[in-house]
Amino acid sequence: MFKVGAATEAWAKKSGIPCAYSESTTSTNLIAKNEKISDSAIISLYVTENQTQGRGRNDHSWNAPAGETLLSSWVFEMNANPQPVLSAAIGLAVYNAFKTTWPWLEWSLKAPNDLFIKDKKVAGLLIENIQEGSKNRLVIGLGVNVFA
Repeated sequence: MFKVGAATEAWAKKSGIPCAYSESTTSTNLIAKNEKISDSAIISLYVTENQTQGRGRNDHSWNAPAGETLLSSWVFEMNANPQPVLSAAIGLAVYNAFKTTWPWLEWSLKAPNDLFIKDKKVAGLLIENIQEGSKNRLVIGLGVNVFA
């Protein structure tokens, strides 16, 4: 059976992006947030096939069938606090990337973090900032319903 998370891990390693993969975890954002900020990796990726405590903005949960969804958290080390418009800019960037990659689909963005094909939600973002002393970590959780 094809595993989205395992394929993403293979791509990341081939691309030189540090990646932590597990078949199941609580939440990729939660794991990423709990890691200590390092001095070596500017970007890292956390990927899984299944989240037992996946969540969205506020108190929303993110539930998706195991093996059908890309569940990932991208972590970027930053030298300053992110600007308030960053969340909307990331949502727009993901929307533009999807629209460019699959131009025949009817994409729409429910700003700042939900992507739709027609009226079906197919992706969501959860963006969080962690501060440790003078260092900042931007955690971008991206869930994409690949096969659902």
